[in-house]
Amino acid sequence: MSIAHPDRGKAGVLIGIEDIEDDEDAQAATALLDAFAEPVRTEGLEAAWAPILELFPPVITSTVREAIPRVDERVGRGAQR
Repeated sequence: MSIAHPDRGKAGVLIGIEDIEDDEDAQAATALLDAFAEPVRTEGLEAAWAPILELFPPVITSTVREAIPRVDERVGRGAQR
């Protein structure tokens, strides 16, 4: 992004996610996403993130909280499916 559009960003944060390696982990991840989707549908994206953000370091919490108001409504609705 910086090479093609240097005016769009000055810094970035790289965040890695571990691969899900077994069925038990995959089921837990599915349950987490299903639990997340329900408050997105009923209360909105900010409400869905509220309990999860407490588990993350401050840089992640700040990044998500700053991004939520900019989320396109169509993307939010896509998370509901």
